[in-house]
Amino acid sequence: MDMLEKQIGAIVGQDNLITDPEELAPYATGSICFTPDRSPMMAARPGTVEEIKGILQIASLNKIPVTPFSSETNGFGASIPTAPGITVDCRRLNRIHMVDEIARNAVIEPGVTFAQLQQAASEKALRVLMPVDLPASSSVLSTSLENAPCYAWPKYGTEALLTLEILLSKGDLIKTGTAALPVFNEKPVFPVFTPPGFLNKVWFGAQGTFGIATKAAVKLKTTYENNEVTFLPFNAFAESFAAIKEIRRIDAGVEF
Repeated sequence: MDMLEKQIGAIVGQDNLITDPEELAPYATGSICFTPDRSPMMAARPGTVEEIKGILQIASLNKIPVTPFSSETNGFGASIPTAPGITVDCRRLNRIHMVDEIARNAVIEPGVTFAQLQQAASEKALRVLMPVDLPASSSVLSTSLENAPCYAWPKYGTEALLTLEILLSKGDLIKTGTAALPVFNEKPVFPVFTPPGFLNKVWFGAQGTFGIATKAAVKLKTTYENNEVTFLPFNAFAESFAAIKEIRRIDAGVEF
């Protein structure tokens, strides 16, 4: 245990290594879940992807379980260790790499909260797909990975994730979707007919089941003002078909 603490501390710094039982208490419980409490042996707070990679390599070599932690407000108990090990607190990785107002996407790290992303998105007349039952202090990335219900447009699917950057159990870095292509590096934009969530589904269910997601492209919505309310009266349902077809023709049925 002493050797493990020295190795992890050398990676993240002793100030970012937690071993005191009282300080580990927040990592042992979920805010609104029925998963039994269980404390990790230690918690590390890395500030870079390279530091997470170093932790995973040490944990893999010593066969120690690792549990990611991105938010204190999780609804499924995913950040509670199933066995005592190392909790990787990803909240220091909280950068928003870009907000694309044309493609209506954002590239974020796991520590980015809904409140933080909403503030950045509102500057470009966009808004976040907010979760139904979680507070604004929740992690956008981990909430999306857990498939928590968010207010979204059914036309564009219920999934908020587009691409992922993931560290596997031994520290290998992989990327999904167009994030893996050099021409789309750092860009969340998808070419036509490319299924956005194809490989992502392997990691759906929890942040950390098969790896730790360190970056993701997520969907955003536009913020339109309600300028007026228009009523279209009809005497019979069949009379509405022409108007419905016109709305569908201009592909604006979801926009208002």
